[in-house]
Amino acid sequence: MFTSLLYHGFGVHGYDYINSKFNGGVVMFTLRPKAFELQCSSCQSRKIIRCGKVDRKFRSLPIGRKPVWLSLAVQRVECLVCGLVRQVKIGFANPRRSYTKSFERYALELSKHMTIQVYSTPSRCQLGCHQRHPETLSPKALCPSKAEKTERDSH
Repeated sequence: MFTSLLYHGFGVHGYDYINSKFNGGVVMFTLRPKAFELQCSSCQSRKIIRCGKVDRKFRSLPIGRKPVWLSLAVQRVECLVCGLVRQVKIGFANPRRSYTKSFERYALELSKHMTIQVYSTPSRCQLGCHQRHPETLSPKALCPSKAEKTERDSH
């Protein structure tokens, strides 16, 4: 059931649910990638050698007012075709991000209706992660210029 919830509710597929923890008002789901999903992130070859794991946490959609994190041991692999050693691609998050694609869409949708400060405090989203990667959120979506507001108001 939890794997189905992760797939349909959070957009996470290709991973098995291990367990969940609830600590200090935060929900943490621990995941494990399905073995057949492993491939080189550069050339997509399945001819790989496993080279350890890196523990990572990803911010996901909240459940009510409870923040949700996905914990995952990301596999490092050495590709026998291209020779690179890299972490495997994570389908539900963009490279070098600590939040899921669904959380990014959620934040963008909320930003159309209110400021970041308004919706980050009650839901404990703390969207400061977008300050480090401003290219992920469009400036127009976050803060429309006065010219755009004037154009909208005049119609």
